[in-house]
Amino acid sequence: MLDINFNKNTHIQKYQKHHFTKCLLLFRTNTPNFFAKEEELLLKYYLQNKNINYYILLEEQKIIAAGGYGLNKKEN
Repeated sequence: MLDINFNKNTHIQKYQKHHFTKCLLLFRTNTPNFFAKEEELLLKYYLQNKNINYYILLEEQKIIAAGGYGLNKKEN
């Protein structure tokens, strides 16, 4: 499992299903400034996929950022 430490209080780790609700709440704090409300459905679908590349940034055990990437099998 990926776990990168920046210091004793901040690190990146791979997304796990128990992060789902907190990641959605974080997404909503960026809506509508950076994301359209309709994009939340896409995020939910993506986070429920078994083979995703999504990571969270924790500071003092609190998720402060999240992000990932997807590959289109037809084009990559």
